[in-house]
Parts: sequence; C-alpha cells; structure tokens
Amino acid sequence: MHGVVKNLDPRHLIPDMKVVQIAGSLEGITNPLYDELDLVRKVAQLYGCEYRCLLLPFVAESREQKEAFMARANTREVFECAKDINIFCTSVGTLAQWAGHLETKEIASLKKQGAVGCIAGYFYDINGRLLRTSLDDRLIRADSGVFRTAQHRICVTSDHFKANALLGALRGGLIN
Repeated sequence: MHGVVKNLDPRHLIPDMKVVQIAGSLEGITNPLYDELDLVRKVAQLYGCEYRCLLLPFVAESREQKEAFMARANTREVFECAKDINIFCTSVGTLAQWAGHLETKEIASLKKQGAVGCIAGYFYDINGRLLRTSLDDRLIRADSGVFRTAQHRICVTSDHFKANALLGALRGGLIN
C-alpha cells in the first residue's frame, strides 16, 4: 500500500472526497511505511481532502473493550463515513502475517476453519466466504457491507505466499 500511495500523482484536487480508515491499526508496527494512519493522511493530503482515522488498535483485548471503543464518538463517525465508501484500496493479509498479533491457539482455530486470508479484519476461506471466528468480538473494523456497497474494491499485493489469499478474495468478490 505504501508503494501505491507513494506513486499517486493526482491531476487535480478532490476537496469533496473523504479518505477513511476502515479498520484499527496493528500495534507493534514500527515502520511508518506500513502505518495505516500515515497512509490515510498522505492520500488526503495529495487530493486536498478530509480524512478520518481510527486511533484504535485492530484487536481489542476483550469484547467489553471493543464495545467501549465502538461507542466512542470518533469511532462512530468514522464507521458512519465508511458506509458511503465507493472505492477502497487494500492488500490481503495471510495467517503468517497475523502470527505476531494473535495467540497461537487463535491462528490454529483460523487454520482449522480454512482461513487463507484477511481483508479489513475479515478472515475468509479459499472460496472467499467470510468466516465467523472467535475474533469477531474483538476486531475493530467497519461493517462487512463495504464488500457489497463499494463499487471499486481494489487489491494491491505482491509475493507468491499471498496467492491463496488473493484467490479467495477474488472468488468471493471481496475485491473486483
């Protein structure tokens, strides 16, 4: 995603556009090239428009903590904006990439369910079916309706280890 943002070359400003972060940030990311907050801010700066960020972790410690985060005014505002998304640009995550952020038993449970990838906090199988997981009560993310309502669902990825994640996302229409 950093490469996409780095290579954006807008021909004109779009001040009515809003750039919206649709999931919390993974903690422990120390490289600003992978920081969601920074990427959202840079896109908005390039297009001269507003942006909305979630100043929250991707994974809450408990259901109660997630509920408290979701009740915050800023969180509600960001997710209200997310309902109107007509373009989203993402990458696909793999279980290997989540290994440092989830417990071993959570990764094992995802594998058992057939998870091959994750987009915006939604794990899915090789056919792109969204999986109901024990993490659903803890992940800070927009409603899955974004996969149905966003007209353009763009995925940028590289590396062969993401092939199954990309295939599942395409098969399920999570990206188009």
